[in-house]
Amino acid sequence: MSGVSLGRRLSALVLLAVCASAGALFAFARFAEASLSSRVEQAQDLAQERAEALASLGEAPPRRRPRAPRAGWWDPSRGAPRLPPRAAECVQDVLERARSSGHGARGVCPLTRARPLEEASRDVGSLAVAAQPTPGGAVAWASVLVPALPREGPWRAGIAVLALATLALAALALHTWSLVRAGTGSLGRTLGALRRDLASEVERPRLTELASVAVHLEAMARSLAHAQGERDALARTVADQARLASLGRVVAGVAHEVRNPLASIKLKLDLARMAAAPAVREDLDAAGAELSRLDRLVSDLLVVSGRRRGPTRREDLGALALERAALLAASAGARGVTLEVHGEATAVVDRDAVTRALDNLLRNAIEASPEGGSVRVALASDGRWSSIAVEDRGLGVAPGDLPRLFEPFFSTRHGGTGLGLALTRAVAQAHGGSVRYERAEAVTRFVLRVPLEGPAVEA
Repeated sequence: MSGVSLGRRLSALVLLAVCASAGALFAFARFAEASLSSRVEQAQDLAQERAEALASLGEAPPRRRPRAPRAGWWDPSRGAPRLPPRAAECVQDVLERARSSGHGARGVCPLTRARPLEEASRDVGSLAVAAQPTPGGAVAWASVLVPALPREGPWRAGIAVLALATLALAALALHTWSLVRAGTGSLGRTLGALRRDLASEVERPRLTELASVAVHLEAMARSLAHAQGERDALARTVADQARLASLGRVVAGVAHEVRNPLASIKLKLDLARMAAAPAVREDLDAAGAELSRLDRLVSDLLVVSGRRRGPTRREDLGALALERAALLAASAGARGVTLEVHGEATAVVDRDAVTRALDNLLRNAIEASPEGGSVRVALASDGRWSSIAVEDRGLGVAPGDLPRLFEPFFSTRHGGTGLGLALTRAVAQAHGGSVRYERAEAVTRFVLRVPLEGPAVEA
């Protein structure tokens, strides 16, 4: 994959900075050198003018001899001249050249620290020396001090600033590169973790820009996880609908084939019961009760398979809950369980369907409650929804059974048909509501919710 390497760009930036610093130092040095050469040339010209002026005066020794002489006359017959101590040999050489050649001579004599000087506390640079022979055989000479470039001050400060700036730039580039490498490594590990699990923790790099990328990556991962959850839920819903559709087709055929014979048998039993002896009538009553149970089972299958609800009207759900609790109080008392109903709520519902759903929830809670326990029914309304919550303190549902809790024919109770909770969910969905399972603080709760104003479209 082609791309631009940040490391190469930072390296090129540092190289350019080093080159720029070296170029600036070189230009500075060349400028200083040119400036020094120009000053030396000017000093030589001035020294030559002074020497020629002295030569034009003739041979006349100065009235006073300065401690560090800068000009004078030299006659070999009178001995060595008094010269600047740190440039004596060089000045002597210029004088000898002027005397031997018979015309002027000039030169530059560096001042060194070859020996200590009481008058010199710093490097004073060099002397521009010019000598001019006189008609009397003496040599007139003059010198001009050319200060050297200072070893301290702007020159060294400029070099130090450029060197420090270059080092700082290199260090900053190296630090930035290390942060970028660490950040990209962190993002790479995060992407690998998210590839396996969208709920994985997203590492935050120290570099602000990469940390911003990590924040957006985390938001994208959470969005994808949410979308994946919705997709899985939709897939489960579609699968459930497909199973229910298949069940509905089977149930429709079974109901047609079973209900008519059941009705005929029920009619025959009722007629026979009217003419039967008392002993036989009891048997016929038992057979009639079993036929009624079979008819209710067919009705439950029709509801679970997605058959439409019956007519709806506004019902007092609190009164309905009290009625069903009173009817089930005997079976609950046999198990040592008490029933409580609290709250009020109303809704536009199919009374028969909601009654069957509520009976299923109450029976399940009574059977799950320990001896001496209680089942609590709480009703509430928030202005849009009405809810019926049935609570017990049983063991609840095993986590492994939760995905199949509302599936038809799934039951954890021995001898159960597995249609109770499936029927409850079908009733809730037929009303545009829902039913959910909750477990908190040793309390099992099933909450049936239906719209306060009922479904948008009546069946």
